[in-house]
Amino acid sequence: MDRRLQEAAKANEGWALGLLKGFCRIPSVSAQRRGIREASDFLVMAFRDLGLRVRRVRCGGNPAVIAESPPVPGGRSILFYNHYDVQPPDPLDEWSSPPFDPAIRGGRLFARGAADDKGDFVARVAAVHAYRKAGIPLPVQVKFFVEGEEEIGSPTLESVARRLSRWLQADLCIWESASRSDDGRPHIELGCKGILHGELVCRGAKTDLHSSRGVIVPSPLWRLVWALASIKGRDERIAIRGFRDRLRPVTAAERALAASFRPDAGGAAKRLGIGRFLLGLSGARLAERLFFEPAVNLNGLSGGYQGPGSKTVLPREARAKFDIRLVPDLEPAEIARLLRRHLDRHGFRDVRLEDLHGYPAARTAPDHPFVRLAAEAGTEAFGRPALIQPTMAGSGPMHVFARRMPCIGIGVGFGGSRIHAPDESIHVADLHRGTRHVLGVIERLARHGRNP
Repeated sequence: MDRRLQEAAKANEGWALGLLKGFCRIPSVSAQRRGIREASDFLVMAFRDLGLRVRRVRCGGNPAVIAESPPVPGGRSILFYNHYDVQPPDPLDEWSSPPFDPAIRGGRLFARGAADDKGDFVARVAAVHAYRKAGIPLPVQVKFFVEGEEEIGSPTLESVARRLSRWLQADLCIWESASRSDDGRPHIELGCKGILHGELVCRGAKTDLHSSRGVIVPSPLWRLVWALASIKGRDERIAIRGFRDRLRPVTAAERALAASFRPDAGGAAKRLGIGRFLLGLSGARLAERLFFEPAVNLNGLSGGYQGPGSKTVLPREARAKFDIRLVPDLEPAEIARLLRRHLDRHGFRDVRLEDLHGYPAARTAPDHPFVRLAAEAGTEAFGRPALIQPTMAGSGPMHVFARRMPCIGIGVGFGGSRIHAPDESIHVADLHRGTRHVLGVIERLARHGRNP
């Protein structure tokens, strides 16, 4: 890497950390419609400070903020995807410090959004800033697409993407995030699972009743529990007929990448406070299940009285929030149809499906030359051989971008970042390594010429 860039990135470290702290102070919780205007204003200011052309784009929801540098004649272009919204910080009493008051302890920055994914965004901004500080023209065109609805399922992203169809063209998309392993090896992630989420709702009498009526009046809570039990058994098998018929076979190359992960199942389970992983899995089988298997999850149950003490009540309504993690070729609309048919077949026509939305999975081929490019840059930045991961275990709307260009995830998180949980954090040193990783990707992409 050009020494001037290295020196500029080093000199920028304090600036980058300050920028991240400022970003994390904004409570941009999309689920609660908080901090959206403040966060988008922050992005506009940050992009203008970089000398980029910037604008907001809205199609009925929270605005996306897009920015770009001028095209490089005969050169390549790179698109950075991020999101500025974050998960709700609850439960607040489990945070060691306020979630929107960034705190550094033991070399780690604690704040909601530090890892998911404001830290990743700042590493990318810091890389572009290093070029500006060093007085070196960007060797590729840089584009940023930062949405504000990822944590609520990106409901207007498709509409925004259609509106920006011509603008959303690049040679490579660097996806929002990735992490490193406990031994310091950066992960290069080649895909995202899809998702279908919503609510199952069961209603009974038109009002809550005394629980003595439970011998003659149907209980929505029991109906909901029985419906849920029909979907997945204690053996962890998803019982929805036709669900597995649509699974795309895992390729040999993808299976080989999964086999390269050697998770310490016992140590990881202990850190999580559990005795073992589901089905007693470990090693390659644990990695394969994490990367390639769909999942049905319950996110929350509600109904009846849940306050202190006792209240003998037969509730009028019960609800379950759920998500289904999807792998390639499982389309959300088709899975919703199969779930509805399953409930009807098992006698639960009265259980409603509400607020259903989601998106499909996406993957980049492991043999794409830009995968090697990102891995080489990560190895250089982190000083440890990069690990190429066939997909994220989590979900993201990568499919919108993957049908236009290869998408590769790199980032600044680590195994203990506690994404979506209290005490979310990153190591400050990883923020700076992540900046060097981005610089390495830009440099190598520029060298790659026009034909990969």
